[in-house]
Amino acid sequence: NNNNNDDDDDDVEDVPSKFSSTPASTYNPPKTEKKQKVEENVSNMNDEEKQKYLKRKDADAAKTRGNELYKAKDLEGALAAYDEAISIDPTNILYLNNKAAVYIEKGECETALQICNEALEKGKTLKSSYEDKAKVYQRMAATYLKMKDYEKAIGSYEKAQMEVYDKGIASKIKNIELDLKKQKAQAYINPELGLEAKEKGNDCFRAGNFPDAIKHYEEAIKRDPTNAAYHNNLAATLVKIMDFNGAKAAVEKSLEYDPKYVKAWAKKGDIEFFRKEYHKAVESYKTGLTLDPNNAACKQGHDKTIHAIQVANYANEQDPDRAAKAMADPEIQAILTDPVIRQTLNDFQDNPDKAQRALRDPVIRPKIDKLIQAGILKMQ
Repeated sequence: NNNNNDDDDDDVEDVPSKFSSTPASTYNPPKTEKKQKVEENVSNMNDEEKQKYLKRKDADAAKTRGNELYKAKDLEGALAAYDEAISIDPTNILYLNNKAAVYIEKGECETALQICNEALEKGKTLKSSYEDKAKVYQRMAATYLKMKDYEKAIGSYEKAQMEVYDKGIASKIKNIELDLKKQKAQAYINPELGLEAKEKGNDCFRAGNFPDAIKHYEEAIKRDPTNAAYHNNLAATLVKIMDFNGAKAAVEKSLEYDPKYVKAWAKKGDIEFFRKEYHKAVESYKTGLTLDPNNAACKQGHDKTIHAIQVANYANEQDPDRAAKAMADPEIQAILTDPVIRQTLNDFQDNPDKAQRALRDPVIRPKIDKLIQAGILKMQ
């Protein structure tokens, strides 16, 4: 992977000063001017400065040759070129950093880490720039990623951020943290221990100890995440402590893993009933009955919900909480913005006979019923 290798040009004459009024993205120095400027600079140097300049130039040439060999997959040739650069200019820790990249590519990660540590120690002594030290820490992070040691990779990236903050590295850290979380969750899976936790949860549930039941069901889910029954048990327990939002999320997860789990459809209907989302409860119970026409929980839940809708329909006052929830439902919003439904609702006031005929339409009637179930519309 060529991304492991730095192909940085350290010649500061290639870019404008940060104080220049010319944007870097549009700056194009004429090559002849650059050459003249370099020659002029060299001519103004004393012997010691000229020697340092020429040494750095030779070292950079070796580094550039090493980069090209690295890209060509000539790893031994790249190592020889980087060693040459290091021997010419041992003060530049990025030459060591590039050398470490070669060892990562060779799969010799321990050697790569040793070289990175050597570069950091040298960087402390030489007081290398924050940018250079950040690059070495990033190389260490890449090494640890190759070794699948994600925690140490995160640690190295965080040290790089302390030297020089980089948004791209911050994004990498977040992604690695997510991967690490998934890795730990996967390693934790054990269906046998999940069953044991579920049984403990059942015991606590029967004893009315709902907080402990929740803990055991959550443990069961961690041990066996795709077991629909465990999510449904958690939903049932959350209902007991009146956490209907949590219960809804749990039962929806149960149905995600097993869409044909009738007990979960019954529980979903119960939760929606408690939340006064009667239009949703009716659909959940109906879905359960489609899967199992004789399911007692779905039958009772459906009948109870229909009765509640009828009572609310004939009540003198509208339930504002129920209406607000209904208006936030995308399905209800879609029905209310349907031009045909809007016309039908107007017809109830202006042309009742036409409205009654519309109610016999197999497409319009279910939508009107949905509005009644949601508490948006009342029909005596």
